[in-house]
Amino acid sequence: MLRRHHRLWRTVFAVVDVTLSLGAFLAAYLLRFHPAVTAHFPLQAPIPPLTQYVRILPVLALILLISNTSLRLYAPRREGPLATELADILKATVLTLVILTAFLFFERSQSYARGIIGIFAVLNPAAAFALRASIRGTLRYARRRGFNLRHALLIGTGRAAQALIHRIRRNPWTGLRIVGLIGDRAEPLGRLIHGVPVVGTLDRLEEVLVKHPADQVFIALPPHRAGEVESLVSTLSQKLIDIRIVPDLGVLLSLNYQTVDFDGLPIVSLWESPISGWSAVGKRVMDFVLALAGIVVLAPFLGLIALLVKCSSRGPVLYRQERMGLDGRLFSMLKFRTMDHGVGPEVGPRVGHGAAQGEEAGWTRPNDPRCTGLGRLLRRTSLDELPQLFNVLAGQMSLVGPRPERPVFIEKFRRSVPLYMLRHKVKAGMTGWAQVNGWRGNTSLKKRIQYDLYYLEHWSLLFDVKILAMTVVRGLVHPNAY
Repeated sequence: MLRRHHRLWRTVFAVVDVTLSLGAFLAAYLLRFHPAVTAHFPLQAPIPPLTQYVRILPVLALILLISNTSLRLYAPRREGPLATELADILKATVLTLVILTAFLFFERSQSYARGIIGIFAVLNPAAAFALRASIRGTLRYARRRGFNLRHALLIGTGRAAQALIHRIRRNPWTGLRIVGLIGDRAEPLGRLIHGVPVVGTLDRLEEVLVKHPADQVFIALPPHRAGEVESLVSTLSQKLIDIRIVPDLGVLLSLNYQTVDFDGLPIVSLWESPISGWSAVGKRVMDFVLALAGIVVLAPFLGLIALLVKCSSRGPVLYRQERMGLDGRLFSMLKFRTMDHGVGPEVGPRVGHGAAQGEEAGWTRPNDPRCTGLGRLLRRTSLDELPQLFNVLAGQMSLVGPRPERPVFIEKFRRSVPLYMLRHKVKAGMTGWAQVNGWRGNTSLKKRIQYDLYYLEHWSLLFDVKILAMTVVRGLVHPNAY
């Protein structure tokens, strides 16, 4: 609502917000090395020059933009109180500190004081919250004085109209005031719908506009009455009044969608990937940095597992399996080999290993005779998945996302499971929201899809960090991992 200059405002707000955060970082430097502070917390090394910290400000600015955008701190706050915004500011600060710390870990040319990071962790959310609180306070003050208020009429009394009533009430910052509802010809006058009266009917629309002056009219008719919208717009266009249309697309709007302007033609695009633009850059940076760090730190452990696999049974150390990833592209997913040479999860054992030739594709099962002794241990602890860090490093996978499936199963699921293919709107992950909640292995496919779609609808970088933490705590060992 009232978004005529939304893009300009959003850009200015982001610039001011990031500039304020950079100022907080420099203030953290001045505080840490102030004589009054160093007297109580002595330094272990000479005071570094300010220019050393100024040089990393562009990197910090980029990290702040990625973190704040992923938490939607620059999007219109249509829901929730100021406390919710404060919670998102704190989440964005934690994400910023995680990425900044990872960057400084690899930036070995200089050493940076941990105390500055700690002070910045306090100053940054305080400054960001103060900025937003002052803006909200200014808007509320102005509207209490009667400035920038808009009076609106709603045409329709159904689902879309009622949803709009709730959202306007939850967002008083918009300055919108609902004058009344305009129902169909059979709608009784004076009837209250969520506290809003029906002030007229469609057949007497012009009389209602005279008796109840409004700045805006929202057309919120159900889909079966879409044919009336054109005539309504024609009537309303003769008045000096803003016209808004609220499309009622039902269940389709529960999916990820975007409204775009194509050369003046509004288009509703369904099933868009939630990870694009700066969000995609942020996720890729986090994947690359953490995957590289994981490979470096775990290199001796990976080498030990590789040696044990090689010595415990014949065959290669790594197993390559075709999986489907982002946008339906196929890639070779890496795993430590856990089965006797010549068999794999996608086919039954060959002749001579206890099964008939041509056994159908299927998942592994408890006490699978195809697994080696070491393989069972690796599967139970999910250590066989560690080589996928190289898939992440190559950009074929992400650390977090829906688990990739084999093409032979996808051909079955895409026809029988609604919305199954939406999982491929993002990169496949080493771990995912379904897996950390126990839906892995031979469990309900429907539940896994529900959790995958929830991840798509609520994705953020902080959500990824949460899933990674849950994976470490409870996602590595699971009774369904066999």
